[in-house]
Amino acid sequence: MSIALLLIGLFGISTPATIPTAKGGQISFVQAGATPHLLIERRPGAECAGAPDDWAGHRNAVQCPAQIDAGLATRWIGRTVELYGGAGPCTAEVVDLHLLSWFDIGFDFRGTWFGEIKHETIDAPTRRALLKAAMEHAPDADRFLAAALKVSDAKACDGARWARTGDTQPAKIEAQATVDARLSAAALQRFRAHEGHRALQQRYVAEVDTTRKQPKHWDNFDGGSPWVKVFASGKQTYVYVGTSVGGCGDFSGDFWVIWQRVGEKWVPIADADQVGDFILPALMIEGDSGPLFADHTVLIAPNGPVYEVVEDVDVQSYICPC
Repeated sequence: MSIALLLIGLFGISTPATIPTAKGGQISFVQAGATPHLLIERRPGAECAGAPDDWAGHRNAVQCPAQIDAGLATRWIGRTVELYGGAGPCTAEVVDLHLLSWFDIGFDFRGTWFGEIKHETIDAPTRRALLKAAMEHAPDADRFLAAALKVSDAKACDGARWARTGDTQPAKIEAQATVDARLSAAALQRFRAHEGHRALQQRYVAEVDTTRKQPKHWDNFDGGSPWVKVFASGKQTYVYVGTSVGGCGDFSGDFWVIWQRVGEKWVPIADADQVGDFILPALMIEGDSGPLFADHTVLIAPNGPVYEVVEDVDVQSYICPC
């Protein structure tokens, strides 16, 4: 029986059938909140089986009863999942199935969303009207079939980002290890020597006057500083360096690289140019054909000699971030 390792983030999920196998199971995503929701699949344009009845997550998602068949309910309701990334070991039970929809919160409505709604100071008719408006405002593509979870221990489960289902031996999951100063310096040196970084450096020099109190390197622009992360499993060690800077009218750029440490050698196994999406991994999962790396919205896995994105759960935003 396969195991689903379900990454609990704040966004959505694509259909889990495309997800590669990790040792002990498969990988997909969920969403966190007061009631965590395991996201089963993306359902663009799906309609509710009833009126929207509650807010989910950080109140920029709205839930309603999902249109499901008896077979789907039998497969999911009552199922046990294990949650990871929280304060301690945690299990949860699937208690219901919902349709979740994410929506943008415009600046002019933020007082309403995070004010009256958050503190429950609105009356019931207004609350129902806002729930209905939020569901109608949510992009069709950002709707997901989700399983509501009842956690075993609220304190232990608090902050959980990942989970798995099934009853076989779990995949080995590694959080990042401590990074010492020497390793960090060596990683940054290799990062800046990478051809992908050098290409962005050339554009940075062409676009930004670096003689006028600007950082020498593009990865330090606008207060930026590269992240260095180390993941170790047995004798295998992997090092990540990446950053994303700018984005509001001035220079912007992002890049990352993952190396495998083989003795004193640094062997690059994946980078932003190869994969396409930006990733800031929070954990490594042991896989059948190599390690998988995941953050809260993106999962990458090996496909032959190269890595590729197999899950990208970010939802669309139509609000200017600047």
